[in-house]
Amino acid sequence: MKRITIIAFFAIAVMGLSSCYTNRVNVAGYTSDFGVEKTYDRAKQWYLFEGLIPIGRAHVNTPSDGVCQIRSYYSPLDALITVLTAGLVSTRTVKCYYIEPGSDIREIYHTGEKVRVYDKTHKRNVDATIVAILDQHDLKVRLSNGQVKKIKVKDIGGKEE
Repeated sequence: MKRITIIAFFAIAVMGLSSCYTNRVNVAGYTSDFGVEKTYDRAKQWYLFEGLIPIGRAHVNTPSDGVCQIRSYYSPLDALITVLTAGLVSTRTVKCYYIEPGSDIREIYHTGEKVRVYDKTHKRNVDATIVAILDQHDLKVRLSNGQVKKIKVKDIGGKEE
């Protein structure tokens, strides 16, 4: 009886301690730093015996330009399915994410582009050139005096004088 109890304990521990792991695969230079991330498509991947034998394959649609991120993870619903079937059947959630068109700052500004910014040091608008786009909110620009500064996107256009 003691041996059966120990085996049952370990079997329950193995099923209960499976983690909420996530796999992420960036496709075609995808990065979420430059826009609003949205779910494009989702699917479930089904398995037998705690994931030992896959049942079919999960298929998710991708955007036409191919720039996306595929995430495969173990959700709370997947855990519930696994627990209710005592590990006989288990699932994983697969989602495809993309950046919403029009929300990517790189569609608006480009490296090397001339812009006007407000120089707080000299308290005036100055011409600048975009050196780097750091993320959705920050840029690096070279001011007309040669100085490179990090600025906020909202500062482009300068202040009304």
